Order: sequence, then C-alpha cells, then structure tokens
Amino acid sequence: MDGIEAGQLPEKIDTWWEEERQKPVAVAVKERMQDAFSFFKANGFPHSKMEDWKYTDLHPVISLPYSWPERNKHYLDQARFETFPLAGLQDVYRLVFVNGYLQEELSVLPHGENAFTVTHLGEKGSEAYEEHVATVVNTENGFTALNTALHSDGVLIDIPRGGKVDKPVLIYYVSIAEDRQYLIQPRNVIVAEEASEVRLAEVFVSTGDKPSLTNIVTEIKVGAGANLDYTRLQMEGDRNYSVGFTGITQQQDSRIDTHVISLGGGFVRNNLHFMLQGRNCTSIMNGLYLLKNQQFLDNHTRVDHAMPGCLSDQLYKGILRDKSTGVFNGKIIVHQDAQKTNAYQRNVNVLLSDEATINTKPQLEIFADDVRCTHGATAGFIDEEAVFYLRSRGIDEQQARNLLMNAFAHEVVDKLNIDSFKDPLREYIAEKLR
Repeated sequence: MDGIEAGQLPEKIDTWWEEERQKPVAVAVKERMQDAFSFFKANGFPHSKMEDWKYTDLHPVISLPYSWPERNKHYLDQARFETFPLAGLQDVYRLVFVNGYLQEELSVLPHGENAFTVTHLGEKGSEAYEEHVATVVNTENGFTALNTALHSDGVLIDIPRGGKVDKPVLIYYVSIAEDRQYLIQPRNVIVAEEASEVRLAEVFVSTGDKPSLTNIVTEIKVGAGANLDYTRLQMEGDRNYSVGFTGITQQQDSRIDTHVISLGGGFVRNNLHFMLQGRNCTSIMNGLYLLKNQQFLDNHTRVDHAMPGCLSDQLYKGILRDKSTGVFNGKIIVHQDAQKTNAYQRNVNVLLSDEATINTKPQLEIFADDVRCTHGATAGFIDEEAVFYLRSRGIDEQQARNLLMNAFAHEVVDKLNIDSFKDPLREYIAEKLR
C-alpha cells in the first residue's frame, strides 16, 4: 500500500479499512471493529487539549508518511534475530513478531502436553478471537480504536485452570524500517485462568534508519487465584515511536506484578490500566525509564479499585539527561464499594541536566471512607553529599556518579521475576549511564 501523506491520514485510513472489512470475520468481532473505526473517524487521534495528553505533542509522530507493512516482506533469520538485545536467552518460550506479523520460524513453544496454548489470531475468524478480542480494551482513545479496527496480527495465550508455565514466555516485537516508514499494529490477548501461574514479557527492539510507529494493544485477563508476572521492555532506537495500551482485569484473590522498563525509543507512550473486579486482588507496578538526547516518554497508569480488600503498590523511577522529557501520570480510583483498599503510589526522578524535564502528576480519587491511600512524587538532581562521600573513599567523581545512578536503577531491576533478564539489563543500563 502507499504511504500516508501528511494531512491525508483519514483518506488513507479509509482505504485500509475498506480492504480490512472484506476479510472473513465473525459477526460480533466485525461489529466491534466497525464501532472502533467509527469512533476513530469521529474523534481522531488524541491531542494536547485533552487532560490525559496535555504534555504530549503527537504531531511529529502521526504526520509521517507511513506505509502498511506486508506479511513476510521482512524475513528475519535466526542469526540476525540473535543480534538483538535479549534475543539469545535460553530456557524460555518465545514468540517473534516482525513488523506486526508473527514469524513462526523464530518461535519456540512447547510440544505435546504443556501448561498453555497459543492460538494465532491473524485470520480473525476463530472462536477464541470472537470470545476475547476487544473485550478488555476497545475505544479508550484514538490509538486503541485504530488498533481494534485495523490490527495486523496477534496471538491468544491461554493458561488453563491450575496450569503452571515452567519457563518465561517472551514476545519479541522487531521493527524493521529500512526501506519505508511503517505503521505497525499487533494485538495480543493473555488469559490466565483460575489458579494458574505464568511469567510473561514483551520485548521491543528495532533496526533501520527510517522512522516507525508501533501502535500495540495487549489485553490481559487474570482469573481468580491466578498469579501473572508481566514485563514490558522497550529497547528501540531514537527513530522508533511506540504507543501502547495494556488493559488488565483481575478476579478475586489474583495477583499481578508488572515491570515497565523503558530504555530506548524516540517517542514512547505507555498506558497501563488495571480493573480490580474481585475481592483481595494484589496489583504491583514497577517502572524504570532512562532518557537522553531529545527522547520523550509518557507513562500513564490507572488503577480502578472496584471491590473491597484490594492492594495496589506502584513505584516508578526515572533518570533524565540532555534535553529529554518525561511524563508520569498515575491515577488511582477507589470506588464506593471498595472498602479496606490499600493503594500506594510513588514517582522518583533524577535529572542529570538543567535542560531535562519531568512532568509528574499522581492522582487519587476516593469515594470510599475506610481506605489507606498515599501518593508522592519527587524530582531533583543527584545527591552531591553522596558523591562527596564516595570520593572521600578514593572513588573518582564520574565513577561515583555512575555507582549512584546504577544503584538507583537497580532497585527496579532487582524486582524482576525473570532472573535471566537481570544481569543483561544491569549491563545494558550501566552502558547507557556511562
């Protein structure tokens, strides 16, 4: 397909939609797609006059002449794949998406009896697709609506009742923009049924000199008593843009740990939305972002406490240098019936340059009276007293600053539950901070 010319986005989207709607799709799914496309046509992309996007200038991202990537056009062999960060990890299950399409030759999944199943959603005609897609995330904003209407490919990962997945499940998203500027739109669904356990990670990497925009939606359903660990690692280049929405529903006595670590990307917007729909849920949110040059990152989290006795605990840490810009907006909503709620939120930032900027906005909306909720945000420069102390022990100034910044970042890395990530990420972070 031809690219989107700046200012002609609706016209090109119409063309893509006409092609997409001709594909065989279940009636219920087609209705969701049609509703989403109508929403996008009526509302377009978000803009800075909207409260949740007030610090985010999208024009440089959405005005580029993007093309729709073709399936299998950019084939990736094993040797080249393993040149990307974390791609050589062993003892894991693996799914690889190249420009939004699943490349099965690079995927590593269990055979025979196993603790989970993977259903390919690319043809959009399966019963699993109809049951789950766009039931957690649909038209929250223009990006999610566009993904619902025009996503390229995806999988449903289903961990059955009582299933314990023995190894981490890693989903790699490889953006290859060497010949054109691509709009990449994968969509995946994770269903952790009652009393199941799984460790899951989404890893974003890239190559090529052209810009690309990845608009991704991940829907996660965590059943009663289930335990899910979710990591999102962003390690793309400065020419790559990413807008992601992860929607999560939790049932009674379930627990989910999330780790959102952003170490690369020219423009990144992360939306993480929890809906606690059962009693005694636990939601842990850890985040780390390292920004340099003119990189921009916007982390938006929202936790809806709808039932009593739930806990949410959130820690996001950032290190910003040069002319980079960061945004953190964390919203906790405690609904009227959510008595005995415990909700905590903290955002901590270190600025290594006078020209770096952080906009932080923790929010609490409480409609119940028997709760315990706290939030806080800090931003400042490196602790010169700590630097002086280390120098007094014979450590030179630059090494002292590196030690302090690595220790600051490692608090989040140490919380990861996929052990094989920790040492490579510590090395990667040390190199970026050096």
